[in-house]
Amino acid sequence: MPGADDMTVLVELLSTLPWTAMLPAPDLLAEQPGREDARRMIVAARTEDGAAAIVYTPAEGALALRLAGLRLPLRATWVDPRTGERHAAGIIEKEEGEVSEAERRLDTPGPGDWVLVLAAASSGLDNQASGVPHP
Repeated sequence: MPGADDMTVLVELLSTLPWTAMLPAPDLLAEQPGREDARRMIVAARTEDGAAAIVYTPAEGALALRLAGLRLPLRATWVDPRTGERHAAGIIEKEEGEVSEAERRLDTPGPGDWVLVLAAASSGLDNQASGVPHP
């Protein structure tokens, strides 16, 4: 049953995050394509301490994110909500001379909807939430 499979993926993803400590975070989005087309509405949530964030995009493309309030460095991981497959998106670090309101653009790894998981390396969540082996 496709719906049951989707719920399994969702439960597995959320069990790796401090989901109950997350708050809506539209401020993480530097751009919101949903303003022009509701079918492209991107939603984001993060923990108050900035140790973890999750962003859902209903369509492929680039996400423009504001990093203010997040604990850098962050491990970024794309999750395919259809299969649960995870794709490492790299480490997001503060660049030399960068101000705190810095933005980053991350491209989805393929067509369809995607979930981006951001976890601070200092939080201990990064290895658990990413599900992708790292050194």
